Amino acid sequence: MKKLAILMPLLLIAGCIQEPLHNITISEHNVDYIFTSDIREAIQVPANNQTGIRDLILKNYRINLVFDGKDQQDNAIIALAFHDITSKLTPYFINENISKEFAIYYYIDDQWYDIQKNQTEKPDLNKEDEVTLWILGPKTGAEKTEIALEDRTIIVQGTNRENLAKAADKLVLIVMGIEKV
Repeated sequence: MKKLAILMPLLLIAGCIQEPLHNITISEHNVDYIFTSDIREAIQVPANNQTGIRDLILKNYRINLVFDGKDQQDNAIIALAFHDITSKLTPYFINENISKEFAIYYYIDDQWYDIQKNQTEKPDLNKEDEVTLWILGPKTGAEKTEIALEDRTIIVQGTNRENLAKAADKLVLIVMGIEKV
């Protein structure tokens, strides 16, 4: 036990163990953005077209957040991912003087709902001035942890709670234009 207690400070001093990095400050914003995941790990999440993803989100007024609501556990994990995304992008957009609107939709089988749990028609997710973030959790379709751009839809998926949080954080980093720390 004493050896471990002595070894840990030495490893920290030697730089072999890095403390997790959860905060980024954009000096022009004077805001400390706090991330759920270690930012260095989130940056490693694969994304197929970072420039296209960033441009699509920045150039479109409305961001539709969509998910399959059939699994309660995934619903909770996805709700956290939505919070992670919107709690950082909202102040980012305000500081960049960009107007945005978020809308949340979910479906169970063939029935669609809005955020107030009201039944609604399936929204048109291909409108010219909108972009869709389709979130896939471990029980609702995620096959890997990644971000993929397909037409006007950005698919954010994670194979467990931790990986979905990393993917959500990666999306925010893409929008902020942060590729390395």
